[in-house]
Amino acid sequence: MIKIATPVSCLFLDESMARDISALSDCLEGRDATMEMSCFGIELFHCEAHPCRQMTEQEFKHISGIRERFGGLKLFSFHLISNYQDPELRDKMYIPGGKSYGRDELLANAKRNISRIKDILGAGVEIALENNNFFPTGAYLHVTDADFIGQIVEENGLFLLLDVAHSKITAHNRKIAWRDYLRMLPLDRVIQAHVSRSGLRPDGLAFDAHQPLLKEDWDDLRNVLALCKNIEYVTLEVYKDKTVIVDGLKKMREVLNELSGKFVRM
Repeated sequence: MIKIATPVSCLFLDESMARDISALSDCLEGRDATMEMSCFGIELFHCEAHPCRQMTEQEFKHISGIRERFGGLKLFSFHLISNYQDPELRDKMYIPGGKSYGRDELLANAKRNISRIKDILGAGVEIALENNNFFPTGAYLHVTDADFIGQIVEENGLFLLLDVAHSKITAHNRKIAWRDYLRMLPLDRVIQAHVSRSGLRPDGLAFDAHQPLLKEDWDDLRNVLALCKNIEYVTLEVYKDKTVIVDGLKKMREVLNELSGKFVRM
């Protein structure tokens, strides 16, 4: 069965909310911003580090600290952020900053960093990379290309954390049909999916709004789950308030129960 893995968010500061949300989840996903919270059931950790750039000793030390703090981790994920070393976030979009890396440099950085990360995490923890959304700023070259994502996952023995909203945003902003882009990704390596609803900016660009899912989004999730035969976790990335996330988790359980008899594991 696919597990519902819910991120530990600011809502967990309220003990009652934490209990209610945890009760509707199979396990929890730790995050950098909330890693100091004491929560049971953290099976995944989603780290902000970007393995395609030159990582610092402090970042490796941070990963080591996470591994020591959460002994029951089974999956550790990272972002595919940018082709720049230090991109700047402006108006919720990355713009060029620091050294620009070509495709081969990004792959070489990833190979070197991931080898060290594997040594830190140990054999019992799988590693996944999350696909990013694309904006036409020049800071997203290569990292949102489906063939690049497939290559980095394959060459390093990794899994893909498929952020469904990010895939839709990338497709919209690059003027590609979403289902075409989706099928170009290494779906056989998807181990986890992040789901939420994207939005549209006044200039027509899609962006990561983290809105609750509507009917068409739940239908798209059903299609994604049918395509990703090896998926183990689904994560609802909606943080508005307790009611929104509780309703979303209940709906998620309905969808998983509905589809549970239809999966054929590879």
